[in-house]
Amino acid sequence: MADSINGGAVGEKALYRMAEIEFQGRLDSARAESDRRKADFLKNIRSLHQKKLELAEAESEYKSSR
Repeated sequence: MADSINGGAVGEKALYRMAEIEFQGRLDSARAESDRRKADFLKNIRSLHQKKLELAEAESEYKSSR
């Protein structure tokens, strides 16, 4: 009987550890996805800023040529 109690505790610890490992894997995956989305967002922001600068330059050239 003592073996089954000890075995149950060991099994419970193993299940807890497996759940912990799975959670950590999902957390790492979610962080990687978040980092990728953040990088894409920042890339889009830089692109839009560059286009804004180009538009301002073109507008300035247009106004000076009139």
